[in-house]
Amino acid sequence: MQGGARRKIPKSGPIGSPAFGFASARFGLVAPLVGMALGATPTVDRAYLMRLAPPRHLGHYLGLYAMVGRFAVVVGPLLCALTVDGLGFGRPVAVATLLILVGVAAVVLAPIDDGRRAWPAADLAPMADHSAEDGRLVLGHAAG
Repeated sequence: MQGGARRKIPKSGPIGSPAFGFASARFGLVAPLVGMALGATPTVDRAYLMRLAPPRHLGHYLGLYAMVGRFAVVVGPLLCALTVDGLGFGRPVAVATLLILVGVAAVVLAPIDDGRRAWPAADLAPMADHSAEDGRLVLGHAAG
């Protein structure tokens, strides 16, 4: 790019707009719907995690979830930038890459049984035991 001229986003390409039927007007209507659908993801994820994780180790699982979320905050925009600027595809294809990732997640999560679980007593016990005689907090095992 020379002289401050803006680079024109191509309207078509190997995976471009005509191949998927993404017209600019339709994209403007569909993109907010995708945003609203994906906006509920953090709430639904946590409820799902509460169902899958043993109560005793819920803090560990939520920490892992938070770490993966921070990773996604960096990788998601980089993936979109690579799609739009690096490969020269338009924003509709960048949104399509997000939909592909949602599909991959659905395939990975599909075989997981998310039914109610009867947790063993050891998984229901709290991680911290406040029963130490000197008032110290003893983590992971009973004081004594």
